Amino acid sequence: MWKSCGRAYRMEPSFKLTHRIKDDLYEAEQLGAYDLYLQAGPRVFRLCVTDPRKNRCLLLEDYTLENVSSTAQQIALLEQIYEDHHVLKAGFWRSIRLAVKSSDFSLVPVSLFDKAYAKDYLALSSKRIG
Repeated sequence: MWKSCGRAYRMEPSFKLTHRIKDDLYEAEQLGAYDLYLQAGPRVFRLCVTDPRKNRCLLLEDYTLENVSSTAQQIALLEQIYEDHHVLKAGFWRSIRLAVKSSDFSLVPVSLFDKAYAKDYLALSSKRIG
């Protein structure tokens, strides 16, 4: 928020493509053989398309999410990126992986880890959404 002539203005949430690298070997008709990696954080979104047969990154895009003050705004921006992106909307990937970028984490020693309590471990460092 900023002020001008006594009035307060709130900047609208938006996103901006900051980096895009595309390998010449990328072929849109081969998406079924590619892996899609997504990383989402409070202020960033990244996508990466890899070809596991060649162990090669074929497409990398970085976005900044600007003026985001709530989870709802973040989700709305991610939905907008998805709707505007021909590659993301393709539903026939070999695999899709999502990573959530956060400074919060829980470290549970292997000797104490019990898979049955995985949700409880996650709750130690995560806010519940919805």
